[in-house]
Amino acid sequence: MNILNNFAVGLKAATESKPVFSTNGRLSVGQRSYTKRDYYYGIIYSCIDAIANSVASNGFGLYKKGKDQSENTNHPVIQLLRNPNKFQTTMDILYLISSHIDTAGRAFLYPVKTLAKGKYSELYVLDPAAMSIVQGDGELIKGYVYRNPKGVQVPFDVDEIVPIFRPNPYNQLDGVSTIEMARRAIEADINAQDFNKEFFANGASPSGALKTENALSETQFQRLKEQFKDEYTGKGNAHKTLILENGLNYQQMQLNQKDMDFVNQRNMTRDEILSIFKVPKTIVAITDDVNRANAETSDFVFMARVVKPRINLIFEKLNAFLLPLFSDTQLFELVPDECVPTNKEADLNYDKAAVNVWETVNEVRQRQGLEPIDGGDELNPPQASPFGLGFNNGHSKTHKKMLITKSAKDRRYLLAKKRLLAKGRIDLQNAIKQQIAILVKDIGKKDLARLRVKGVEDNLQDIMGNTEKWQTLTGEIILDKNTNAFKQSVALVAEYYDLIEEFDLEKSGALAILKDRAKASALSVRETLLQKARAIIEDKIAGGETTLREIRDAVADGIDGVGLASAERIARTEMAFAYN
Repeated sequence: MNILNNFAVGLKAATESKPVFSTNGRLSVGQRSYTKRDYYYGIIYSCIDAIANSVASNGFGLYKKGKDQSENTNHPVIQLLRNPNKFQTTMDILYLISSHIDTAGRAFLYPVKTLAKGKYSELYVLDPAAMSIVQGDGELIKGYVYRNPKGVQVPFDVDEIVPIFRPNPYNQLDGVSTIEMARRAIEADINAQDFNKEFFANGASPSGALKTENALSETQFQRLKEQFKDEYTGKGNAHKTLILENGLNYQQMQLNQKDMDFVNQRNMTRDEILSIFKVPKTIVAITDDVNRANAETSDFVFMARVVKPRINLIFEKLNAFLLPLFSDTQLFELVPDECVPTNKEADLNYDKAAVNVWETVNEVRQRQGLEPIDGGDELNPPQASPFGLGFNNGHSKTHKKMLITKSAKDRRYLLAKKRLLAKGRIDLQNAIKQQIAILVKDIGKKDLARLRVKGVEDNLQDIMGNTEKWQTLTGEIILDKNTNAFKQSVALVAEYYDLIEEFDLEKSGALAILKDRAKASALSVRETLLQKARAIIEDKIAGGETTLREIRDAVADGIDGVGLASAERIARTEMAFAYN
């Protein structure tokens, strides 16, 4: 049997999709049966397409294991993945694999080995719905049988197929698909759409009955039936005024769309489907209740929680089942590129804080890919802290000098300090962002529909409310983060100088200074937000805005954007102060 010919014939003749969930190819829901193609629609397609596109767009390479980690661009396995076949690209292959994981819970790759040359020359993705797993007596999987679109059954040995299953806790020989887990929500949404379609197609006819106490003759009955059908059914005749005669009354028998709360029902179903796919709204172009801050967060979460695990699953399977088909691949592994975006602005701010504090100019330039400069290897740190550390064990004079020389001990100290400072900065920045998000959320909940647009300060009070409690809580959070950072810094210094006496945070005066700085920082953030809100309100009033709710929404978006910059600024300055 020429397997490749049979497979190729099937590819050329493919005209319709295969079933997904059941052996008979259909699922019955009420009076209708749904096929796989019905489920690959609208919001489902958007989710699957968004994930698959992100997976397919990510790069990868073949790298040597161990310390060398050099990339091999000429190995046959990488050439096969870069040029899988004559009508598909690498992105096509990865897109299909990811899509099949969502639609079927499993994907199958078929690397075609040319018998004459004895090497793999093509790579195809097979339809998982057409693939059957053959179980053996003493082994889990004995082989596979693929039914191509022509109906020809093509047998495969175990080592001829590269299987990629999403783990299924109920069946280790099969995967679990996302649309199967979302089946109830999908069916509810399809039924809602079908109802909407029939509503406009049938107009008034299925929603009520004509009722009379009088007897109608056959002629009257047929005339009334034809007249009602011609005049009042169909989307073009929907909602026409109904004229009745002979004592006829119209009685409603069915809920309309308003009674069913149709829009909210569909939105709830949509949100449930999105949560099962773990796809944020902004990824599928739903922008209600979205601003720049949570849009950027959504992108990060989507790549970190959805795309990266999917990529890792695929390449782990390729390393386990595709690589062993080639020689010398035990020395290599396929490694995907990092897909989670980095915060370039935060990295730049970190470099600014690090230079001449715990890193030299040339160390920072090297990380940025720049050439070293003369004199850039000397560390020129800032002046010492304005208060003493409070230690008194005979070492105060000897150890007041700064860490100019960089011994192994110095490097360990500076590296530990660098890591702690970076972590502390991110923790404090996220904590302040959460506080600002709470404030923005509270503003968005306010119902200002009955309030009129007044003066700037009056509207500021209505929209922002009393922010003093928010300022106090924010100050407490900043103080807690700063105090922990300062204690860690003291512990590093004590370890560096072998100091054994316990440091008294309050006696040293450090706690009082940290409290004052925390209060000042919280006040600074609050004043920045109020100033931004005041400017927005003034601009909106000058522009002729008449709806206070619109002004409120503009204020929420504005302070959200300004708050992000404030959080980064406070986190950078406070952590640098606490550690230095």
